[in-house]
Amino acid sequence: MTRFAPLLFALACQSSGTLTPDDHPDEAPPDVNPVDLVSTTSYERSMEELLYTHLGENRGFGPEHDLARDNIATEFETYGLDVALEPFTYQGATYHNVVATQLGTSRPDEVLVIGAHFDSVDNPGADDNATGTAMVLEVARVLSQYESAVTLHYVAFDREEQGKVGSRAFVAAHADEAIQFALTADMIGQDHGGYAMDLFSTTASVPLASDFSRAIDTHGNGLSGRLQTGDYSFSDHWSFEEAGIPAFVIIEADYSGNPHYHQSTDAADLVEDYIDYVYVGDLLRAVVGFVAEEAEVRSR
Repeated sequence: MTRFAPLLFALACQSSGTLTPDDHPDEAPPDVNPVDLVSTTSYERSMEELLYTHLGENRGFGPEHDLARDNIATEFETYGLDVALEPFTYQGATYHNVVATQLGTSRPDEVLVIGAHFDSVDNPGADDNATGTAMVLEVARVLSQYESAVTLHYVAFDREEQGKVGSRAFVAAHADEAIQFALTADMIGQDHGGYAMDLFSTTASVPLASDFSRAIDTHGNGLSGRLQTGDYSFSDHWSFEEAGIPAFVIIEADYSGNPHYHQSTDAADLVEDYIDYVYVGDLLRAVVGFVAEEAEVRSR
């Protein structure tokens, strides 16, 4: 199969989302902890320059949807990853998940998924869910500088807002793979007062979510992870869980506290500090630390 053949994308050179990526190192310096390579500057660049998060922009069914998708794919390629646009159909039209793959060096048949949806509800979707998408990009930027014992799929899912269509298509397309777990993120940009992230999963995935909560304790600079257990089917983690694959979703604690949720005002430039990059940075370190340990990464 040629599912993971590298792609090249020609991008328009106009608009605020024009891709002019910085050079990314091919490998980390020897003996550097991946957590120490996490950069909120890099993350903020993804939010501001790649994902069309500003007032008036639309990653739902608007013109910025495909531009953001192609920016994500091109960014993954700058990290030296194999990238594919994996097609699926929704209401007679073809859409694509962006899948970047880092092949495992010793146990390539074991697979971990790090994912988030990049579509929005016909708005800029800065918090929902550019924040999660930018997390996937940052984790990929850091860990691609290392060797991984197992295979990593970094995935930007499409059409989550229409019923998790893209993530369900991904699970079906990768049914022959030994996916060990999926870590997903959906709205991680605002601290509503508890300096915490909620971790939603079914009971079967509690051991996985608990392990991640401990990674937050280790790397999160005071951030906490709150386990929320039940039949929570509202985000892409559910596509994996209903297929029997352990998964959970990270979401800002008390996310309904964002009054701009699913509104045209969910925009990075709505007000100063609409996205709390210190809060997100503490989560990024936990995600990188957790995945690095689970994937058994090491310097090249």
